[in-house]
Amino acid sequence: MHVMCLPISLSVYLVKSTNCDTTQCVLSSSSNNPLPLMFSCQPVLVPENCIYALGGFDSTNYQASVERFDPRMGRWFPVPSMSSRRSSCGVAPLDGALYCIGGNDGTMCMSSGERYNIRRNAWEPISSMHSRR
Repeated sequence: MHVMCLPISLSVYLVKSTNCDTTQCVLSSSSNNPLPLMFSCQPVLVPENCIYALGGFDSTNYQASVERFDPRMGRWFPVPSMSSRRSSCGVAPLDGALYCIGGNDGTMCMSSGERYNIRRNAWEPISSMHSRR
């Protein structure tokens, strides 16, 4: 089981997954508010006080979908999909963007990456790494 705690404002959100190949990310809040489920288990981040979940594997297909959880509204919102399907990718926020690199698209490990520009609401390609990861 994977567990990650994310403090946002005055609440702490617990992200729990039991199997990163077939799972649901379950969010629970320290404020005891029940939160909706998001069907993915990719890295979850907190730029601009929101939690992002990217890609994943749903037991059948590798995903390019992205969703954002806004704790102020208590629900998930769709975000434009990445240009590539990715599971087990590296994800990090930096300078107002969300970077997603490497991972597996169902056929191979990848060296490519992309950046989500939060203000433009769009994905942009970035330079590939030297090695697949």
